[in-house]
Amino acid sequence: MLFDGNSLAHRAYHALPALWARDGQPMHAVYGFGSMLFKALGALRPRYGAVAFDTPEPTFRHVAYPEYKAQRAAAPSDLYPQFPHIRRLAEALGLGCLECPGFEADDVLGTLAQQAGAAGLEVVVVTGDSDALQLVGPGVRVLVPVKGLSETVLYDEAAVVERHGVPPALIPDLKALKGDSSDNIAGLAGIGPKTAARLLTEHGGLEAVLTDPALVPEKHRGGLALHADRLRQARALTTICRDAPVRLELAACCVLEYDRAGAAALLRSMGLGRLAQRLPRFDAPAEPAAPRPKPRRVRAGSDLQLALF
Repeated sequence: MLFDGNSLAHRAYHALPALWARDGQPMHAVYGFGSMLFKALGALRPRYGAVAFDTPEPTFRHVAYPEYKAQRAAAPSDLYPQFPHIRRLAEALGLGCLECPGFEADDVLGTLAQQAGAAGLEVVVVTGDSDALQLVGPGVRVLVPVKGLSETVLYDEAAVVERHGVPPALIPDLKALKGDSSDNIAGLAGIGPKTAARLLTEHGGLEAVLTDPALVPEKHRGGLALHADRLRQARALTTICRDAPVRLELAACCVLEYDRAGAAALLRSMGLGRLAQRLPRFDAPAEPAAPRPKPRRVRAGSDLQLALF
């Protein structure tokens, strides 16, 4: 299992009310992240696990396009002090923690998934970022929290097509053509997600559409010709790198062998004794996940629906 540390920490922070330790340190992102981590690990019981984090340095995307994510507000001041605690908790559970200056956590996840697949492992990526759906393929699925932190959906290739209308490989093409406000990607005016998905599936991808504008309705041809370079750049910006300079060291990611007593002591030292009682046990049979209703318009690629709280 590969976890998107930044995405899940942000989701946990915004989903829970403020929680403070006795020494005044904020802890609600730590609590929420730990809850998600414990539930996912307990349900899927992976042999290996790792968490990817962003770094403060500009990425290669910011160098190529300074406006990339420029519209995003600064993170809350009480969130980032919680990341060292999140990292310590992940390490206490036997998870490897990796980051790579100049690359996003998504790129670290993509690279680790590629390396794990090459080693013959099945992979589940856990993230709140829909960009990661492009990683879905043979042996790789993506587990996405929905409705805050109350449910998750496990995506395989069929579920990605059902949700977005295109296969995983065309997710960057789709985001380039329809736009993506979260990344400050403009898209092409007049083309929404349904039209973009139809054009891409009919013609095989963005490059085919740009190379032969006659394939698309006349009202869009002028825009495609005028903005072809921008659309190609947008596709590149939204494509996850799978060859970042990081390496998956399986010996440092052995989740099944973690020190449960040590992890519990760490949580109690953080003032999270109640969370310590929920640490996953791998020396006993897994508890079945409680049945959950599936989100409307989304069909999970598996019958796994996890209640994270």
